[in-house]
Amino acid sequence: MLLTHVQWAESNAAKQKLSAPHRPWRCVGLSAESPIFFVDLLWGPDNPDQAIRSVLVPSPEELVEMVTEVGSSRCRVFHLGVANGRPDAQPALTEVKAIRSHREPGSPVK
Repeated sequence: MLLTHVQWAESNAAKQKLSAPHRPWRCVGLSAESPIFFVDLLWGPDNPDQAIRSVLVPSPEELVEMVTEVGSSRCRVFHLGVANGRPDAQPALTEVKAIRSHREPGSPVK
């Protein structure tokens, strides 16, 4: 999950105007409840919304939605491995080549 709070909102009026219609934040936090993905968007000159260059996605399900919306040829996806407060762990970006879905036996197909 991605988290933020009021103190992290961008207070500079010029930056707020430049980023419209988006809401600019100076910081976002990451929870440890599910994997976090970093999506590097490969926009071409025909994209009307080039303000957003990269996206943090808080779950595999939402990643599938994002890549489907953008198109797999227009992005690169990385798993963002975070230390989760462990001083001996190293954060890392690992490129994601494929996502597979498995369902419980007897569960309905969506």
